[in-house]
Amino acid sequence: MAPTTVTYTDSECSISWTAVATASKYFYQINNGLWQETSGTKLTVYGLSKGQNSIKFKVLAPVTGVTGEVESEISVVNFTVTDLYVALVNQGTITFVKVDDDGKIAKPADPIKQDYQFIKWTVDNNLESGAINFETRTYTKTTMIYAMFYVRPAQVVSGSLVYTQDTDEITWDPVTGVDSYKVKWNGATKYITVTTPKIKANVSLTGDYDIEIIAVKNVPGIGYIESYAYSTQNFTINLSSETVYSPDGTQIKIVNAQGEATYIYFAGQTYYISGTEGYAVFADSSHYTKLLDHSRNAIKMNNVVTPTNAPFDLTFTVDGATHSRKALIVPQISTFTAGDVYHNAKTPSAATFIDTTQPYCIGVADTSSLTEGDYKQYYYLDLDLNYFAGDYQDALVEFNFKFYIDGEDVTNTIASTYGITLKKDNGKYALSFGGKTSNYIGKTLRVSITPRYLNKAQYDEQTASQAWTRTFDFVLSKGVNVYTHENLKAAMADKACLGISIHSNIVAELAANQINDNGGAVNFEADTRTSYTYTNGQNSNRTVVAGDVYRRDFVGATNKTLTVNGNYCTIDASAINKVKASTAYDAQWGYAGTGEGYNIPSVHVGIFRVVGEASHSTTNHEQGTFNISNLEIRGNTEIRGSNKAEFEEYAGGYGGIHVNDVALNADNVNVHHSNVAFFVYSNNNWNNYSLLKSIKTDQNWSNSLYSYGTACVKILSSNIGLSSGAALHMEDVASNLYAGAANEVRHDTPHYDLLTDKEKASEIRLDPCLILGTNTVINNGMFGDEPYLTAYGLAAYVAQIKSDLQTAINTNFNASILKQKPSSAETYFNFAFMFRPYAPCAQLELGIYDENQNQLVNTWCYRSKAAGDDPSGSGTYVDYNGATKQTSALSVASGVGYAGSQLLVPINQYLNANTKSRELFAAYTQWYAYYAGFLALNPGQTENAVAYADSQVPAYNALKTLYEGDLDAAMKETAQGIVTATGGDATQMQQAIMATLFNGRTDRNDPATEYGSSTKIGGKSYYTIYLDGVAFGGGTDSNAVCIFEYGFGTGWYY
Repeated sequence: MAPTTVTYTDSECSISWTAVATASKYFYQINNGLWQETSGTKLTVYGLSKGQNSIKFKVLAPVTGVTGEVESEISVVNFTVTDLYVALVNQGTITFVKVDDDGKIAKPADPIKQDYQFIKWTVDNNLESGAINFETRTYTKTTMIYAMFYVRPAQVVSGSLVYTQDTDEITWDPVTGVDSYKVKWNGATKYITVTTPKIKANVSLTGDYDIEIIAVKNVPGIGYIESYAYSTQNFTINLSSETVYSPDGTQIKIVNAQGEATYIYFAGQTYYISGTEGYAVFADSSHYTKLLDHSRNAIKMNNVVTPTNAPFDLTFTVDGATHSRKALIVPQISTFTAGDVYHNAKTPSAATFIDTTQPYCIGVADTSSLTEGDYKQYYYLDLDLNYFAGDYQDALVEFNFKFYIDGEDVTNTIASTYGITLKKDNGKYALSFGGKTSNYIGKTLRVSITPRYLNKAQYDEQTASQAWTRTFDFVLSKGVNVYTHENLKAAMADKACLGISIHSNIVAELAANQINDNGGAVNFEADTRTSYTYTNGQNSNRTVVAGDVYRRDFVGATNKTLTVNGNYCTIDASAINKVKASTAYDAQWGYAGTGEGYNIPSVHVGIFRVVGEASHSTTNHEQGTFNISNLEIRGNTEIRGSNKAEFEEYAGGYGGIHVNDVALNADNVNVHHSNVAFFVYSNNNWNNYSLLKSIKTDQNWSNSLYSYGTACVKILSSNIGLSSGAALHMEDVASNLYAGAANEVRHDTPHYDLLTDKEKASEIRLDPCLILGTNTVINNGMFGDEPYLTAYGLAAYVAQIKSDLQTAINTNFNASILKQKPSSAETYFNFAFMFRPYAPCAQLELGIYDENQNQLVNTWCYRSKAAGDDPSGSGTYVDYNGATKQTSALSVASGVGYAGSQLLVPINQYLNANTKSRELFAAYTQWYAYYAGFLALNPGQTENAVAYADSQVPAYNALKTLYEGDLDAAMKETAQGIVTATGGDATQMQQAIMATLFNGRTDRNDPATEYGSSTKIGGKSYYTIYLDGVAFGGGTDSNAVCIFEYGFGTGWYY
């Protein structure tokens, strides 16, 4: 009888069964395949699919009374494959790997076989078959794959290495049957490939060197097969020339391999030669001055060095014989260091920059208009060389240079392959870049420099510790190099220039035609205006140009990308003229119009200003991109103002970085003492994404960020310091793009910066968006008397906020928004954010980005109320998880708020400020109704209230305790008083509770109280401060609204 049951083991791809007594053979057929036979009771089977499979059996066994063996009837047994496995076959050993849910397996580690090189995995155990691509290959059946190997070439014989000084080459015995050799030599981090068994050594000192050599065979259809590496750290090179120093170490005798001697003398040094009968008498020469030094004939070498390829004859007579020497005069170095700029860039101040690890960048000129000697074409090596006497004339001869590109020694090919040459220009050593930029853009260049002629003491220091070698590491970037204010101004104005690398601290200046007759900077009205000619009145008969210090206009440019590498330098604009508020200058901005009696200038100039083009197309968004990194910008103002004159003066400081309809990417930039550190204007463009990463701001008169328009601004890992207004100020002015109010609509699909680059390219972005990273800190402490607040009439409201909001928060939540100044009774809070809608349909998207997880963790959508809206402001938007949610006007619409790092804490009807507030108000509408009458609730109502709260915010179990006696006596008394006063009416109880908790607001669905009426500041429609929909102040203009926020940095604690 054939087997009727089997066991299938997934992890072994095996089928087993119980032995049939007397059976000598088993015949089996799997899934109707070919019949096969076995004498055992276990099979390893491949080609099985997941799910049900079948096996047929028949057996041969002796039967009593029958000659020979008899075949049984066929049995059919079904079995199930639950998980697929792949069998890895490596040199006869099988390892089973489970197939994942995507039908794939991870790429196995490369197996090892002595004297063989692993080549690939195949499915048919054939070296000529294609390799398995583990990223794309999927498996639907149990499968076998095989490790394939190829025998390695022989290793380079260690004893065969030879150095030959005449040719300066290292050679080794060839390896039979190989095509090339990979070599690392003398500290290189990358291999070079040679086809013959030799390399150029480029050594000038005796010593031990490291070398690694691999023989390589190119096998058609297989690839490159490598031998085991031969390596040593102690390959000794003994230069056959003799170098002998005089006893005082100042004269060097060098004897080459042919026995020819050259004597090296240092400029300005005194020498004498003695014999057995006295001192030498020197012949006359223009290369030295003869001296009589205490009865010794001596010479003092001139400071003019001699070319190394043109030694002079030094002739003298001593002991009755005349001698002649080949002699060179070389400079005498006293110190040799990297210069201050490069040194400071390699060790930047952590107090100035958040990121002190970024590379030093140099430009490789990218414009065809450059001529030989143009400063932009060169990078001047920042060397600090001091000499006892003399000066180098030929850098390539007097120094030993080594060049590495991405770790590969390219000293011999730096000019021919990369077009990089070393020159001396105006007394400075400079790298000059040819037209082969595609060969090295983005690569790292290392330049190692050692003086060729050292005195004995210096030579010993060099031998012991490389003390006289200076090494420079650069990243090669597209663009030019600048060193002065004039350089930077010209490069910024040159539309053909794609990149700028700054190599010195620069003091900014204004030209005469950038200053008005009243001494104030030219402050143009039109964003793209660059010049204006006055014919009468102020500036009579003058043409003035935009007051921006460093300006780039992308308008009409072929390429609309500019990158500035600051290299940890500083732009100091502290001495330039401020803007003076005036209405006398046609085409220039006048007053900001605070209505408080202050003539505050509306500043529209920047230390850096980049202007793009308006683009409202749905398919073409080529407004431009400005990248700037590793730079400190010092503005020309400070947070100061105790009287009208000071307010008006210091409000006229320049913006730090000002972009118009241009995407701004600022990385590791510190802007301080400006008006607005980063001004992002995007009113004329529908596609603007800006990233501020590792930025620092402090002491800025108005704001750290002022975003005006539709930009999405992401701020990561940054430190936002003091300003006298909100740290971050955003305005939605998208409605300016439309013909009239009828077209002013909100947009119900926020993006939160989740689009791909391709999607961004065609997006229509009509609402501003702010994405804040969890590693960003905002510390903008406000006392209430700051210049900005005073000038704009907000100081009184700050005092009211500090009093009323602090009382409400402290009373209800036992928390504080205030912090006390040390050794003082003054209190302040963190004024983190202000949103100013420009029109009734304004909308702001706000997201919190977890920088550790690299993903958004919360989003909100702020909206102002528009005519005709539902009183509750209801609408929908899509949050960061793709869920559709309801929103209310002037509210945060995403459930619980984010309470992570030093970031914004939205204050709205949810009061998402801390854990306690979330516990109390998570369920909101129904919860208040139950809460108001909690003393009168029956058990069923209590159960419903708790269940509803749990369904809204399951994590806040503390809600349950509110009905279990945890309320203190005062809270119970307050609640009972409300119940009694309202006669138990549910609606009145809810309104009364809300009035208590929300500082006077009585009905969230009443548009007259929810949105309130606007405050007229000094007769002008400007800011209305809303706290949870409650307006501080009076007035009737409902179009000007503002959410006033505060943050965690120093303003909130539990």
